[in-house]
Amino acid sequence: DVRVIAATNRDLEKEVAEGRFREDLYYRLNLVELRMRPLRERTSDIPAFIDYFARRFALRYQQDLWRPSPDALQRFCEYRWPGNIRQLSYVIEQAYVLQCEPTLPGEARQREGSVDLPFTDLGKLRKAAVEQALRVTQGHKGRAARMLGVHPNTMTRLLGQLDDEA
Repeated sequence: DVRVIAATNRDLEKEVAEGRFREDLYYRLNLVELRMRPLRERTSDIPAFIDYFARRFALRYQQDLWRPSPDALQRFCEYRWPGNIRQLSYVIEQAYVLQCEPTLPGEARQREGSVDLPFTDLGKLRKAAVEQALRVTQGHKGRAARMLGVHPNTMTRLLGQLDDEA
């Protein structure tokens, strides 16, 4: 027996009707359907999600717990969150990886000593994440790999790529 829990941002009934999703699969997966409003319509939930993600990433990256200022909390609640909860999680995690204040897309980083990386430069973000993980684990590659959620072989490959770029 297998139980599947799946999430989508698409209207699967419409996708089935238009032939873009298999009808038989839809009925197999659709035993219980939960519809969630987008995060932008549930702004009262944002502080709890921020707290959850901040605790999670503070523990993962062995850093102090970040608490948003009232101004930051207001900006987070006013933002539209087109990427929903995944985007909020990404913004909080990025701040822990880069050791800076969380910023919304389009905002400038304001904390002294923060790393100024654009959201689009994944190579620099990956390098910063690997370097941060190695700092936190005092150079232990296996623990750094676990911290980043990658296989140790992937960590070795990433380190090789960083050496090649240097």
